[in-house]
Amino acid sequence: MQLWVRRLRRWGPGLGIGLALAALGFAFIRGVQPGAIALFLVGSAIALISWLLGLNWQQRSLRSGATAAGTTALILLLLILLNWGAVRWDRRLDLTEAQLNSLAPESQQVVSKLQQPVTLWFFSAQPDPGLQKLVQLYQRQSPQLRFERVDLQQRPDLAERLGVKDEGDLILEQGDRRQFLVNQAVTPLSEARLTTAIANLQQTAATPLYWLQGHGEPAPEALAAANQALSDRGYTVRPLNLASQLATGNADIPNDAAVVAIAAPERPLLAAEVASLQRYLDRGGRLLVLAPPTTETGLEPLLQPWGLNLDRRSVIDSSSGAIAGFGPEAPLVDRYGNHPITQAFGNGLSFFPKAGAILIEEKPEIQVDPLLISNDRSWAEADLGDTVGFDPARDLRGPLALAAAASRKTGEQEARIVVFGSSQFLQDGLFNQQLNGDVFLNSVGWLSDRQADALSIRPRQSRDRRLLLTGWRATVVTWLSLVIIPLAGFSGAAWLTWQRRKAI
Repeated sequence: MQLWVRRLRRWGPGLGIGLALAALGFAFIRGVQPGAIALFLVGSAIALISWLLGLNWQQRSLRSGATAAGTTALILLLLILLNWGAVRWDRRLDLTEAQLNSLAPESQQVVSKLQQPVTLWFFSAQPDPGLQKLVQLYQRQSPQLRFERVDLQQRPDLAERLGVKDEGDLILEQGDRRQFLVNQAVTPLSEARLTTAIANLQQTAATPLYWLQGHGEPAPEALAAANQALSDRGYTVRPLNLASQLATGNADIPNDAAVVAIAAPERPLLAAEVASLQRYLDRGGRLLVLAPPTTETGLEPLLQPWGLNLDRRSVIDSSSGAIAGFGPEAPLVDRYGNHPITQAFGNGLSFFPKAGAILIEEKPEIQVDPLLISNDRSWAEADLGDTVGFDPARDLRGPLALAAAASRKTGEQEARIVVFGSSQFLQDGLFNQQLNGDVFLNSVGWLSDRQADALSIRPRQSRDRRLLLTGWRATVVTWLSLVIIPLAGFSGAAWLTWQRRKAI
């Protein structure tokens, strides 16, 4: 045994240093690998043990120094292990009350199901810390989400392929499917919007949506932006002419219809068509109605039992309509109802030209909620003449509901209706402005029961915990914290010092 100790004292330092240097050279040439790390640790251990065996442990100073060195080494080793463990098993604990630094459970569920890579393209020359923080929360749940920031000027080919037009555009892409999200410079990306977009890209089965035709409704080309957005989200857009089906004796809504949409008919629907829509709702159907005040829909007998009444007066908002470049007939909305369709909008803006109000009544067994609410300075104008002004005898003072959603249980199914008092916000020039498109797409998503998890995500806000003090209470706190308590501390310290000196 002593022979081995003597040999280790003699040859160990050189052998250990040689192994450590060999490991460093290997790592320099081939990169840091587990084998190189193990070789370096073994060589360092041999050199250290050999050096320790060669010391004279009879000296007291040597023992004290070795004890200090060993303690320091153990502390360093513990810190290294803790750091390695933190990198190896990355875990975060969100201690905020509202979980501001974590994804909602609905988002975690959607992202954890990703089977194929999804790329979020951000076309900007400058990074966005807020966006990067949001994306990192998603990437902690799934490595399938990738984030790429691209300079629009340096990659015009990529911008053309993805249909990017402006600096700050965000595009979500998976395979051959892509979806425009927002312009980060105009409307920062929210968790609800990103989760909804990811869920949309995962849809494999098409969801049919039928646009009712035959009453002077807008041609499909006039709603190209809206229809394209629906197609990007997995919807199949089809026309439906119930009047022509009456001749064949079949005026029923197709069984595969997830949503039936009616946009600004110029002529009232026939009684047989309204009856067909009623049968569709009775079996749990979903109906979307866009009815400006200038149109005659003939849907009043269908909507009134649901507590939804179309007001024939035009909503005027002279205080804010001009902000978006429109006249007073385009109410600007920044107030939204407490509903899955609109709960993630915050105080974002949307505007609805030539809109009418939706008058809501409470009905038994029917849940009715306003979606879009005009401001307090708006009103429903009965006469759009040369001079427009509020007339208490004929007009209705705001705030007014410009859209509403209703639901009712029908057996095991739930029938749903969304009614808008405007249709022009769907036109190509307005659809992508502010939140106009989101209002429509979220409405279709809620009606079709798509994105149920994503639509239920509510924006989280930290609770206001500011302490509001009256004048005299603030004075008391100031004197206590800045004068009385510090003076008491100094006085106590001086008294103790004097007592000790007196005792000596």
